[in-house]
Amino acid sequence: MILNIPAFDLTDPNAAVEALPYIMGHQPDGPTGKILYVACDAKQRIPLSSRRATLPLEDQDEAIGDLTHETLEELSEREVESGGVLIYLCTGQVAKNGGNAAMRQYRPLADALASSAEQHGLTVLDVLCVSPSHWWSYRSPNPAFRDEGMPVNGPLQPGVLTMHAIAHGVHVPPSEAAILAAVAPASAVDSTTCNAALMTAAQQRAARGRNAGIDAEFHRLCGVIDRLLCNGGDGTPLNLTPVEAAELLLGLRDRKLRDRGAEYTEPQELKRARELWSLLARHCATDRTVLAAAPITLAAIAAAAAGEVAACRVLLDRVLEVDPDYVLAELLQEGIRRGLGIDRLLQTIRQERRSRNG
Repeated sequence: MILNIPAFDLTDPNAAVEALPYIMGHQPDGPTGKILYVACDAKQRIPLSSRRATLPLEDQDEAIGDLTHETLEELSEREVESGGVLIYLCTGQVAKNGGNAAMRQYRPLADALASSAEQHGLTVLDVLCVSPSHWWSYRSPNPAFRDEGMPVNGPLQPGVLTMHAIAHGVHVPPSEAAILAAVAPASAVDSTTCNAALMTAAQQRAARGRNAGIDAEFHRLCGVIDRLLCNGGDGTPLNLTPVEAAELLLGLRDRKLRDRGAEYTEPQELKRARELWSLLARHCATDRTVLAAAPITLAAIAAAAAGEVAACRVLLDRVLEVDPDYVLAELLQEGIRRGLGIDRLLQTIRQERRSRNG
């Protein structure tokens, strides 16, 4: 569902581009390109919901078909008389210097997306290419919109829509790049140190498992997390050594420990919890290791518990980039897309925590 979007003219490409961060929930300044496929009531000129896909597409025909058919199903469920789509191709930081080359590169994809929609009876309101600095319309007859590109209005260069949003108390969407920077791997220490720490922690974990059993290791790490996070932590600075961070990273591959970590969402615990999960993600050796899935998922849950749903969604997207089969992230992402949020999850884990603590 799309929330907190200022009213805008769906057929005005300049307004549609300025509305993009409100539709996505964040500034489109992240490292990867995306398709944003916005289902609309073309007659009432109202955006209804959005779907997204990460570029480049693994299977273009399948991805386009999924976007089209899922949109058709939703419009049918809503009994929309005249269905339409507004399609964005977001270049991401690969085109931070303007993106004209990316705009030309994406033209065949833009044509394929529009063609699929029209073949299925959808009205294509526009197809837009948006870089962090400029935008283009693949459908507009205006040569400035089509060739040279137009500067993007936004927080640093507010247009009418942004000013209207601010005046009505709608927060300016956060930066995707800033959200991801907080969990960027190997920024706390170098990757060689991270890898060495993981090897050491794995050997020590195996030795403890042989001596005391896996359950004892689980309870030991529960105690570590509890000391660091319960009621905001024990008051000591959160400054883990690489081996201490690696122990938690390996432990969080266990779903039981990950779920235990998700319990720390009380107001007095959130700041410390978010700091810990981000710290662990930064202690991963690369940006592709599956070890990052658990701490970033926990960071996403903590963000949502703090009311930052946009940050939660960005982080869940990141989880599914490093581990496409991470079930909890998939379930949370789908719940947010459907407008359900994570309230049900938070109720469940809080109840489990109360039951365990008596």
